[in-house]
Order: sequence, then structure tokens, then C-alpha cells
Amino acid sequence: MVVQPGAGPLTFKNGLRDAREALGRVLLGAHVQPPTRSRIGTGIATKTAVTAIVLGSAAALRFALGTHGIGFSSAIFFPAILFCTLYAGWQYGVAAWVGSTISVWLMVRMGIVRGDPGIIVFAVSGAVQTAIAAFARAMLLDREIIRHRLLKLVDASQGFAFITDARGHPLEAHPRWMALTGMTWDEYRGNGWFKAIHPDDRNQFPLRGSPNEGKSYSLELRIREGASGDWRWHRLRTLPVRGPDGEIREWIGTLDDIHDGKVETERREIVVSELRHRLKNLMAIVEALAKYSAPRPGTDAGVDTFLKRFTGRLRALTAASDLVLAGKHGAIEADEVIRATLAPFLSDPAPRIVIEGPPLLLSEELGGALALAVHELATNAIKYGALSVPQGSVSFGWTRERAPQGEQVAFDWKERGGPAPVKPARDGFGTRMIRAVTAREKAGAVSIDYEPDGLHCRIRFAAQPPKT
Repeated sequence: MVVQPGAGPLTFKNGLRDAREALGRVLLGAHVQPPTRSRIGTGIATKTAVTAIVLGSAAALRFALGTHGIGFSSAIFFPAILFCTLYAGWQYGVAAWVGSTISVWLMVRMGIVRGDPGIIVFAVSGAVQTAIAAFARAMLLDREIIRHRLLKLVDASQGFAFITDARGHPLEAHPRWMALTGMTWDEYRGNGWFKAIHPDDRNQFPLRGSPNEGKSYSLELRIREGASGDWRWHRLRTLPVRGPDGEIREWIGTLDDIHDGKVETERREIVVSELRHRLKNLMAIVEALAKYSAPRPGTDAGVDTFLKRFTGRLRALTAASDLVLAGKHGAIEADEVIRATLAPFLSDPAPRIVIEGPPLLLSEELGGALALAVHELATNAIKYGALSVPQGSVSFGWTRERAPQGEQVAFDWKERGGPAPVKPARDGFGTRMIRAVTAREKAGAVSIDYEPDGLHCRIRFAAQPPKT
């Protein structure tokens, strides 16, 4: 829709004048030249003059018919009342009604009008006519306002809207489609527009170009650009318009150009894939340097223990970082990061670690810290805990719980069937690393209980949207 510079305020007259042109060009696609605007305006003086002319014409016509003995009802004033009310408003309709009533009364007094209903009947009928016309005008004005808002909303979007029949055939020529594809109306009418869709994307239309089985849908497809011949990505959205019988009468759709964003997303995915590849290579180099810089294995037990712990933590951090990059949103799924971290410990034919919990997104920082903590717990379980004996097992799960201060997330690591844990005299580095998981989380707390049947570690924090 094109808004004319300097256009006056919205009026019923101007709204009706622009209705066909605006709806045709923007929604139906019909290119209709708007009629030339009148210069007389629609101010108070103009409305008063038009009302006087219409009422005077009706009175003159009734007077002329009466003087020639033509029995014509005074209902001839009703169209004048209706026109004045619709054109100028209820105030002018009331004026036309009062003027018509006075004119009929004078004609009756002068003996010009005979056989008409009484003046009271005429006055009441005129009042009803005025009220009905005023109500109809108000409804039409409301519809015009809504229509203008809709057209401005469509005009504000980057794409364009269109309407097809129930079979997906365009109703009229659409200039914006012709400008996009370079196709003429004869070329794309019916199902001809389907030729502008990329062959690989045509299978998204199960009815060969007709909308999809009466359901609204949104899809991405490539359309050939007429000027350059290139394929550009667009997003198509459609909604069915049903009649009183429930059958589809028309389809309303929008088409938006998303090519630049789509290309940028694909480029970003390539960059992320390259970053993931380089991260794994870098971590592999660091691990190799650590191994080859250490003495020969078995020479120093302390160095062997350090190297094993270091490489394990490095792999856990690598797995968490890889998931962050693959997630594309700076957040990782809890189940994915935990399973990636515990992958080396899940290779037994009979799984000894049970992992379960609802879908939960974690921030990059929390996911990385949790990966290190889980790796530390698993390593200790293999060395000293439940996984150090054949009958031992571990369950690791998480839940979302309601609490007075808001929703809480709780992770529980519970060992069973292993030797009774012994609480150390002081916290080592691994324990401090576990307790540091929730250091940056709201209402975060970590408890480590050395229960007789096995170690129990609980990590709690307030649920909140992950940082992106």
C-alpha cells in the first residue's frame, strides 16, 4: 500500500475511494489506478452544502410531483436522509431528517401533499432511518480503520501478501510477484507459478502447488529471481479461509525474502564446524605434549596419576566445549554433556551408571563446570567407590523441584554396592572443583554425604534461562 504524502485524515469517503485500489494492489495483486481525488474536500462547509443540496433537491422533486397531481409518497425524502447520514455523519442526518419533516408538514399545510401518512408517522420513520444509517456508517468506519491498519501492517513487512483460490491458483496478477520472478500473468496463472520454485523444493507441495491438505503451514524454499536468474531463499506462510460450511474458499499467504539470513546461517555453521575441528586438534596436541613431556610410564607413580587425571579432565572439558559449539545458542542440553563426559565409563556390556532426567538447558559456564565435576566423581568411583568392585553401580539423575524461593534444579550422584566411603580429613582439589560448580549460580549449593551404602553428592541451584 502506498500512502500519499499530505493525505488528509481518514474519512469514510476517502476510505471507500481507496478501498479497491489498496486491497487490489497489496492483497489481491491487482494493479488498479486510484481515481483522482476531489478538490472540494470534506470539511464542515462542504458537508453542510451537500446536505442542503440533497435535501433541497428531494423537497423540490416532491413539490413538483405534488403540484402536477402525481401521487408520489413523501418517502422520497428517505434516500436523502440516508445519503446525508452516511456521507456526513449523524449530525447532518438529523438535520436532514428535521428539514424533511418540516418540508412535509409545510406541503401538507399548503395542500400540496395528499394521501401521505400522517406527519407523526413520517417523523418516526425518518428518525428510525437516521438511526439505522448512523449505525451502519459507524460500522463501516470501524471496518475501514481495521482495513487500513491491516494494510499498513502488510506494507511494513519486507515481503508481500497474496490470496489464492482453494486450489492454490492466484486470483489476479500480482505486480510484486512479477517483479520478483519476471513472469507474466499468463505464465504463472493457475499452477504456472510453480515453475519459479526450485526443483528440489517442489516436493514440499504434496498437491503439486496447491496448499497442503487444508492446514496452515510455513516452509522455506528457493525462488528464481527474474532479473539475475539466481535462486533466493524465501519463507512462505499460508492460512486457509473457510466458509460457513467449513470448506476452504481461499488461501491467504505471505512471502518473505530470507536469503541473506539463510546464507549467513550456513556460513556460520561452516565456521563453527571448523572451530570444532580445530578445538579437537588443539586438545589432542595438548594431551600429546603432556604425555610425551612426562617421564616413561611407571617411572614415577605421582606423575602417572597426575597425567591420568589431567587428560581425563581435558577430555571432559573438550566434550563440553564441543557441545556448546554444536548447540549454536551458547547453551547445552544436560543429558548430552553428561553422556559425553561419562562416555569412557559407559563402555561395559552391562551399564553400571544409570543416567536419567528431564530435558534441561545449561549455560556454557555451568555445563563446563558440571562436566569437570561429573568426571571427577566418576574417576573417584572407579578408584575408591562403587565402580571399584564388580557389583557396584551409580545412578545420576536430575529433577526440577518447586521451592519457596522459586524453581530449583537438583543433580544427584548416588553410589551403591561399593565399599563404605571414608570422609577425608580435608578437601582435595577434586572436591573443591565439585563444590565450585554452582559458584556463579543463584541459590547454588553442593552437598557431599559419605553414607554407609555409598557416596551421595547433590548439586542444587535456581532454575533460570541459560546465558546466550
